[in-house]
Amino acid sequence: MRRADRLLALMEALRGRPLVRGRELASGLEVSLRTLYRDIAALIRIGVPIRGEAGVGYSLEPGYYLPPLNLTPVEAEMIDFGLRLLQSVGDGSVTERATSARTKIRAVVPRDAQSAMDRNFFSVSQMAEQQQPRHDLLELKRAAENRRVLEIEYVASSGRRSVTTVHPLSLSFIGTWFMIGWCEESASFRCLRLDRIDRVTPTGRAFKLQGGNMLSSFIEQLQGCAKAGDVPGGASAYAKVCRVSGDRAYDS
Repeated sequence: MRRADRLLALMEALRGRPLVRGRELASGLEVSLRTLYRDIAALIRIGVPIRGEAGVGYSLEPGYYLPPLNLTPVEAEMIDFGLRLLQSVGDGSVTERATSARTKIRAVVPRDAQSAMDRNFFSVSQMAEQQQPRHDLLELKRAAENRRVLEIEYVASSGRRSVTTVHPLSLSFIGTWFMIGWCEESASFRCLRLDRIDRVTPTGRAFKLQGGNMLSSFIEQLQGCAKAGDVPGGASAYAKVCRVSGDRAYDS
């Protein structure tokens, strides 16, 4: 848990309770007492009215609330829809964080925005649950963030297996999850369906973004295809730019 999230959770744990023992707070946050005391001191320094002391317990001064997040009802509804979509198409790690984010946002938006979030006029199909990726989305995201080279074993629709070395650049959802990456063997972009990736192995190497192997280059090519009217868009546009291995539905 990030420290900012932990501090917010600490204030939520104190709110509306007369006195909470430090050990109970530390256990709920899964931190040591020493870390808890540092967090409480940090909140007090920025003006949060926490009363109490070590060995006795802590409380939050009655009437203290976090300032509401100033979202309009429509803005809150759009954010909620996006998070519900992630809950539906993401894997366990993404779903857990999307659920947590929805809870936190709903707690700090004005009442009319809360009502908008509850209306659910924008529905999310649960059919996408059948296409959940076989690999941890956040782990793949971190590989892209940290520019770590991956060795990927890919299974085509025909059953043919191939092993490729990929610089992961982005994860994209177009009816199913794709990894957009730069392939070292073919020196070209690859769009790999995550449900066809059988194995992901970190190589221990890092890659550099340079020349035409950057995500911005892929996006420029994608936009160029759309402007030229070469492809209708969506996954077909991806196929125009990428070398998609062994999948006729998205073959370039």
